[in-house]
Amino acid sequence: MKHIKKYNESEENLNIIGNNFTIDISDFEKLSREVGYYNAKSNIRDEDGEYDMEAISKYEKLREKQVNMLEELIKKYSK
Repeated sequence: MKHIKKYNESEENLNIIGNNFTIDISDFEKLSREVGYYNAKSNIRDEDGEYDMEAISKYEKLREKQVNMLEELIKKYSK
């Protein structure tokens, strides 16, 4: 999970403050990979038939961040 550590370290590269919006596209790509990874991991049951609640929580948090980034991109570039 090397890419996850790199994303977390560079998380400060995303700034959404009012009308000032900057995004590092490589960070967005890494976030999208993480969302996919945790989405898949959160749908796997363990030996006891239980889902990984930590993976589900992480997926929900990252997905919310991804949706916010997409909304900001759409606002900025659609006219």
